[in-house]
Amino acid sequence: MTYKFTIYAVTAALLMCAGCADLGTGGGSVNPDGGANAYLNTFNPALRVQASPENGGRVSTSPLPDSDGKFRYRETVAVKAVPNSGYAFKEWSGALTGSVDSLQIFMDGNKTLTAHFIPTYKLTVAVHPLGSGIVKRDPDKLYYASGESVTVEAVDSDKYAFDAWSDGVKSTVRVITISRNETLTAYFWLK
Repeated sequence: MTYKFTIYAVTAALLMCAGCADLGTGGGSVNPDGGANAYLNTFNPALRVQASPENGGRVSTSPLPDSDGKFRYRETVAVKAVPNSGYAFKEWSGALTGSVDSLQIFMDGNKTLTAHFIPTYKLTVAVHPLGSGIVKRDPDKLYYASGESVTVEAVDSDKYAFDAWSDGVKSTVRVITISRNETLTAYFWLK
C-alpha cells in the first residue's frame, strides 16, 4: 500500500527525513515498509532594490532575477550601486549596510536593499595671471560628494608669489567643505 502526500515549503526551512531519496519540487509518497520519496516545492526569495533619492542612481544585480523578481533560494547575488550623473554612492541600508558600492547578498529569505546617493559638485580652480603659479587639490578629482573636504594649496612659481584667494582668504593652504559647484582662483603677484 502506498500513501500519497504533498509537502509545501512555506518558509525556507530544510526538510529533514530519514529515507528521503530525492528532494526537488512537487509531491511525494511514503511506503509502509519505510521507504520514502519527498519532493519540496521550492521557495524563491525576492530581493527588492531601490535608490534613494530615486534620481540618484540605480542598483544592478547579477544574476538577474526571474520574471517575478525572485532568485533561487540560497543563491548569492552580486549587487552594485550605479550613480547617475551628478551623484555619488554613499551607503547601503536594509538587508546589508556599508559604504562599498559592490556587495554580495545571500538569498535565504525575502530582502530589501536601498542604495543611498548624494549629490556631487565640481570644484574648479584657476590661477591669475595665467601661468603665475599652480593650485593643488587633495583629493584631486573632477567631482566631489556633498560634504566632502578638499585641501587646496596655492604654490608660487619662480617669478610670482601667492597673494590671496578669490574669496579674500590669504592662507596658501586651506580646507574647503563642498556644498555646491564652486570656482576658486588663486591670485599671484610679480616678485
